[in-house]
Amino acid sequence: MEKLHFKTIGKHNINLILIHGWGTDSKIWKKITPKLTKHFKLYLIDLPGYGKNIKLENINKIEEIINILYPYIPNNTVIVGWSMGGIIATKIYLHNPTKIKGLILISTSPCFIKKKKWPGIKLKTLKLFKINLKKNYKKTINIFHNSLLLNKKSKKNNIFIKKIPKKKILELGLKIIKNIDIRNELIKINIPVLNIYGEKDNIIPKKFIHKLNKLYLNNKSIIIPNTTHAPFISKPKIICKQIIKFKNFIKKTQKIIYHK
Repeated sequence: MEKLHFKTIGKHNINLILIHGWGTDSKIWKKITPKLTKHFKLYLIDLPGYGKNIKLENINKIEEIINILYPYIPNNTVIVGWSMGGIIATKIYLHNPTKIKGLILISTSPCFIKKKKWPGIKLKTLKLFKINLKKNYKKTINIFHNSLLLNKKSKKNNIFIKKIPKKKILELGLKIIKNIDIRNELIKINIPVLNIYGEKDNIIPKKFIHKLNKLYLNNKSIIIPNTTHAPFISKPKIICKQIIKFKNFIKKTQKIIYHK
């Protein structure tokens, strides 16, 4: 199998792994990495089928993604997962929690699809998105990217992605989003969790947050004003401040093994 490519930046005792979401790659973290490198050793990972790992495309389910990523995760790690990447981050912890000290989940839901007494994406909306993806997947990707920012003047698709992934990978991502439901597994998470949301996110509605908080043992939720589904692009300073603050909280509450 093709080797997983990733980039590391910084030299610190706590590792911060950044996992992007659907239709993007590690380039999407560009606005927050300069500040975070002063506090963490960063691992910028392109998911299989994306970016520099575009050749790692022979995957058919989320468990295969987890199996590819997990061997590369070091001890003393905090994982930041955005959107679908937050699901992957959570599943990595549930797969084997020993290396993970904390989770930061940005614009993530344990169940993205609307269900009884659970807000989310309507199935017909996701189906329409999938149809558009089959008709013209590059155009559909661009529309999705444009939805991530409020400021139309700053909408440049090249800030989100290095290479557009193949249609197969994008369809797999939609399948994961459609089928995933790990609400009953969140009770197993016994490390600190920070949930960050955009105030004007159309994918993750604000009313969802109150339901989510009841599913965790130890979590904190923050809503970033005037942001949509990718608050770290519109308000990078605020996001960095919250991530650094979360790191300091973890250092006080958990044993950190310092490496040389």
